[in-house]
Amino acid sequence: MHNHNFLIRPIVIDNDNTVVERVTTYKLLGIIMSDDLKWTKHVDYIFKKASKRLFSLRTLKKAGVASESIVKTYLATVRPILEYGVQVCQDIPDCLSRKLELVQKRALFIMFPTLSYKEALLRMNLTTLEDRRKSLCCNVRIL
Repeated sequence: MHNHNFLIRPIVIDNDNTVVERVTTYKLLGIIMSDDLKWTKHVDYIFKKASKRLFSLRTLKKAGVASESIVKTYLATVRPILEYGVQVCQDIPDCLSRKLELVQKRALFIMFPTLSYKEALLRMNLTTLEDRRKSLCCNVRIL
């Protein structure tokens, strides 16, 4: 894969002699596939989308909603974004894993500003996203 001196012939549809356009990224079922087979663009997309949802947590906190209720909102609105498609892209590099973990750290900081990340995880009986990815991938059953 390191040798970029090869020619990629275009794909042609015989009926019309139409050349299929080559793209660098493609979103398929919510997962961004990249032509270099790296997950950077997908993780960037997830990070941005999940980070936008943290605004609702801040709004709930300012309104005086209990932290336990805000955690339920996080589990229903933010974490599914962070976990969608993990069976496909579960083996991401550490730098991308840390980037996703940052969203959960920020969410827990919104809910529990005086606690450390680990203390907040223990208090709400949550796990890190990395551990959660591993458990989700181990629980997949292939029929």
